[in-house]
Amino acid sequence: MHDDDIVRVTVTMTRKQHKALKQYASFFGLTQSEMVTDCLGYFWNKHYTFCTLTQQIFHNLKLAPDRRRQKPCYGHQCHQCTKNVECRTGLYQGVVHVDESCRPLMTDDGKRSLIKFQIAHHQAPQWTEDMNCNVS
Repeated sequence: MHDDDIVRVTVTMTRKQHKALKQYASFFGLTQSEMVTDCLGYFWNKHYTFCTLTQQIFHNLKLAPDRRRQKPCYGHQCHQCTKNVECRTGLYQGVVHVDESCRPLMTDDGKRSLIKFQIAHHQAPQWTEDMNCNVS
């Protein structure tokens, strides 16, 4: 056995949580395992900045912290970002650029927040034409 071998972990959750996980993962083209692993990765990597225990665990297991962890958009938004692969490899320096497939799913508040976030980070905002009101 090696530390990088794949292992199976049993996670206890309600049926509703399982259904939500299954639907959410399916929308993004991921397996449930990939979705859970990604979410844990986001949590651990964000925590790494603030916690010596997490840093020690990473050090002991020779885990490299995710280079995206310092980005203000790092986390759940990575699943909907068109630049996820480029960002993961260090080739993209901008902030989240949401995939067009998510556009009809975003609320006006979500779009307004995205636009403000992108502008605040000196990036051309998406979907300003969808907003009937001022985004400032």
